[in-house]
Parts: sequence; structure tokens; C-alpha cells
Amino acid sequence: MRINKCLSNKMKYIVFIMPFFVFVFVFSKTYAYNSGNCFSIDDDTKRAIRIGNKISFVTKHHANIYRNEHTEAKDGHLDFNEKIWISGIGEKRVEIEIQTGKQKWINKADLLCSDKPLKTKGKEGLEKKFFVCSESIRTEKKFSVKAYPDPISDACNNLCKELRSFTSYFIFDENEKRYLLSLTYRLKNGKLLGWVDKKDGILWETSLGLRPSERLEYTPIFAYESIEDAKKKKNGFPILGGKRWFKWDQRIPIIDRRDSFYMVVIPQPTISCNKLGKNRAYDQLFKGVIPVDENIEVEVWCSASALDKYLRVLYGIINVNEFSTGNVLRKDLIHSIAETIERVLGEPFYENDMIIGEYLLRFGLPVRNHSPLFQYSLSDLKNKNKVSDCVVEALFLWITNIFNILEMVKENKYTTFETIFQKSCTDASHIPYIVPYSIKGGTFPDGMGYSNSSFKTTFYWIPEKYLP
Repeated sequence: MRINKCLSNKMKYIVFIMPFFVFVFVFSKTYAYNSGNCFSIDDDTKRAIRIGNKISFVTKHHANIYRNEHTEAKDGHLDFNEKIWISGIGEKRVEIEIQTGKQKWINKADLLCSDKPLKTKGKEGLEKKFFVCSESIRTEKKFSVKAYPDPISDACNNLCKELRSFTSYFIFDENEKRYLLSLTYRLKNGKLLGWVDKKDGILWETSLGLRPSERLEYTPIFAYESIEDAKKKKNGFPILGGKRWFKWDQRIPIIDRRDSFYMVVIPQPTISCNKLGKNRAYDQLFKGVIPVDENIEVEVWCSASALDKYLRVLYGIINVNEFSTGNVLRKDLIHSIAETIERVLGEPFYENDMIIGEYLLRFGLPVRNHSPLFQYSLSDLKNKNKVSDCVVEALFLWITNIFNILEMVKENKYTTFETIFQKSCTDASHIPYIVPYSIKGGTFPDGMGYSNSSFKTTFYWIPEKYLP
């Protein structure tokens, strides 16, 4: 990303100009490292191995190979990023077929067994991303960091890559010192880039970002260096909104929310206009504060496959008798939630006391904060004292409308709707009432939309208010 920051007698404006790189996403607290190597094998990988259809990549330069699982006698080596086929799994090693067609064995730690990024632990369950922006970049004006072909060694062996600063990458493996990165979401569409020191960037583990509203074509929002400055509206950096944001695959990362403020990080190689009219570029990482405001859109990053699952879940939930009311609708809704989640996500949802949103997050589906529906458990929905009949009816109407809205988003129709406060059900004040016939799907100008594609993978930035 590049930010043009030109000083004039009137105002300084920050305008985002996006390159082809994929980077966005939001900070969260870090967890103990986990593994994408062959010590961790999921069911999909086991099935692929059984049918002889599991391709993998070597994660270490000069990785030793052996004639069998137990011998210590080396029988050659493989290079970093070399593609091989897995034919069997042993206790400490993996049986592989190399390009010569021969069967060999390799240590589990030296081979990747997942073709998708690592996911966060805990309830988030989202793909882990790493944003390259080390302290040395900010202090020494460097524009890249090294990605090594080894999880530990600093030796390059002519295989190191320079990774662009202020760019985000997917994490496929990690140890105490480094992350193994790729620019692509699925390795079959790309290759591993190398191992990067953890100190050379920041871990982002959620999927939220913000942008100024598309209504603000020429009126900016402001980012400040501190909450104190934000309260005084002092030393603000203006950021323009408008539909220009729908051209880009990026949003402003949110670190945290504190009361009425978003804590954000803005990567900003800036260009300042000096008296001579010449430009000079500087690399900076602006950590700041943006006040919560109705002119700010908080959005959720979502893969196309996750959005498709989401729509299937919602369709199953609303596929009940639309004329049902009261206790009949309640029973239908509870049954359809449990049955649809099991059918779409492939695992039975027996946990009556688990918040539904937390369960969906395990499968990488985006869930908005304070979700009108998914803030409840099945037990909550069964309890009339906690969720009254009119709330159940309001939820059903809300989800039906949200399903239609998300279908328009998937088709990249510019989607708008009007909401008002619930009038007929005072218990449903947390559920926005969408005005009948107010949902509109327009056409984006060329090159704009909710979705972006990179390396044969499509992603969406979905306004959080469009989620159920």
C-alpha cells in the first residue's frame, strides 16, 4: 500500500493507493505456536494419502531422506520448496515418492502436511496472517526482510527471498523463532516463500478491518496518535473515504476497541510535498486511534468458500414454514439450526449450551460482534423467559432479509437497505428491523466490488452489519 500525504496550507490528506499484494486483517493476542508440518495431520490429509493424491512441499533446505523409517543412514536430500507426493505416514517419518519415482522417507518436521494456512487457537479459528513491518524497517529505512529456506539457519544458499515491507502473508508453519509464509491461501495455487523471523513483523489473527464510508468522497475521517489527541481532535491525519475503497483488497487493521475508539495500525510509506515540489518517500508504521463514528464501516474478511457455507447455513435455517409463529416457529428454528449446521459443516451440533457464533467460528465462518442470532445458544432459544416468542419471530425475519442481502454481496451488487428500531416487540431492540422493500442491489462501476481475487482465490470484504 502507498499513502500519498501531501502538505498544503489547507489540510493534509491521506489517500490509499493499493498494489496487487494481499494485506489487511486485524490484530489479536498471540498464542503458543502450532504446526503445519507432518506431526499434525488432519482427516482431509489422511484421506488424500489413502488415495495417493497428497502433494506436499519440503520446508527445509537440504532435508535428509532415508531408505526406510528407522535407519539413520542418509540416502540423499531434498531442497526447500521441492514438491513431492506422500504415500504413507510412519511414527517419526513420512513415506514419500520423489521425482525419480522411488519411495523414500523424510522426517515429519521437514515436510508440510497442510495446504492451507494455520488457524488461530481458541474460539476465533481463523487463518493466521503475518504482517511484515520490523523495527529495522522503520528505523533503517529498509523496504524488505529476508525469508530463509530453513526454520533455524541464517544461511541463504542462494534461496533467500526479499519480502516486501508492509505486506501480509499467510502462515503455514511456525516454530519458536520463525513463521513459514506464502502469499497464497492454498499452496496448490502457489509456493512457499520461506521462513521469516517473528521479530520482523506482527501477527494478525482475526478478520476485521475498517474504512471510511463510501458517502465520504471528499470529507475525511481522522486517525490520531493517541486517545488524548482523539478526544481533543488534535494532530489528526485525514483519511478519505468514497467508493474508491471498493477497488482495493485492503482495509485499515483494527488492533482493539477501547470504549469509543478503534486502535488501528496504518502502514504508510508516505510521500510529502516539499517547497520545491519534489517528493521524498519514507517508510513508517503509524499506530493510532480512530474514534467510533457512524461514517466508519467495519468489515469482515471472508473467503468465497466461507461465504458459500454461510449462505447454505442461512438458507437451511430459514427453510421452515414462513407462516409459523410463536412456539411452532421456535421449535422449527431450533431444529433447522442444529440440522443445517450438521449438514453444511459436517459435524453434529449437540452442544446446547454453546454460543452458536462460537461454534461457527471454529469452522472459519465470520460472525459479527453482538450478532442478533448467533449470540444465543440452543438452550437460550428454547427458554421463553430469555427469548420471547416475538424475539424469535423478529430473528426469523431478520435472517431471511440478511440471507437476501448476502446473496447480493456474493454477486457483487452494491447493496443498501434501511433499518429502524423494533416497534412491535420491545424485547427485540437488539435486532434491527429492515424496512420492507428497502433492500436494493445496484451495479458497481468497473473494477469495483466486495470481492477481490488473487492467485485463483476469491475473498470478500463484507460490512459487519450485513452479517446475521
